Amino acid sequence: MDIRARLKDLKEMYDKGLISSAVYEQQQQVLLATEGAGTGAQPGNSSSAGTALLDPKKNLRSIWRLGLAAAIILIGIWVVYSLSDRQTKDSINQFTSQTGIGKQVIPWSDRADTAARKLIELNKDKIATAIQGATHPTGSSPSMSSYKVSKLPDRILVEMTVAWKGGFVQGNYSTVVIWEFTEQNNLQARVAFDSALTKVEPKNARELNDYFLTKVYPALISDLGG
Repeated sequence: MDIRARLKDLKEMYDKGLISSAVYEQQQQVLLATEGAGTGAQPGNSSSAGTALLDPKKNLRSIWRLGLAAAIILIGIWVVYSLSDRQTKDSINQFTSQTGIGKQVIPWSDRADTAARKLIELNKDKIATAIQGATHPTGSSPSMSSYKVSKLPDRILVEMTVAWKGGFVQGNYSTVVIWEFTEQNNLQARVAFDSALTKVEPKNARELNDYFLTKVYPALISDLGG
């Protein structure tokens, strides 16, 4: 990432209240100083500039200052995050997933929780249609009546209830799907409950799992920054 992009990200963090003005000004000075060093010395001073760049002590001091500034930023993000309400945490999680800033201090499960809820909320009609189409192809009028995301010690679990109509009299039915995944893998999507008289066929169960494996999970990972 070039200096301008890093300055832009820093400004965005400051505008969102993720870092204090003191930290913002300090880190801005560090980045500007780094840019100045990277552009090279003025004509006539090339010898001294080359000597400075080759000085191990000066290089180590620069690296130490940059490391200290980065640590201060990360600590600031963690403090703000720890004291925030759910809405603010969701905003920070999305910012972190998009920029990569703060990934070291914010747990992946927190960011995945936010990403899963946002993904389902934005695509609940599409996901409900896919669930009903896979489990009961002859049904109609699907809708996502509820969903819940849970953070377990070793995975994320998403429970979705889809209401739909079916049969000759177009009765009301519901199908509950459990989707589980980790940072590394899509574990499974399965039917946990179904009120229809006809059971979900094995091939339809495989189609349901394939949908989450090939469509939903990749979209989630993309929202998390890959």
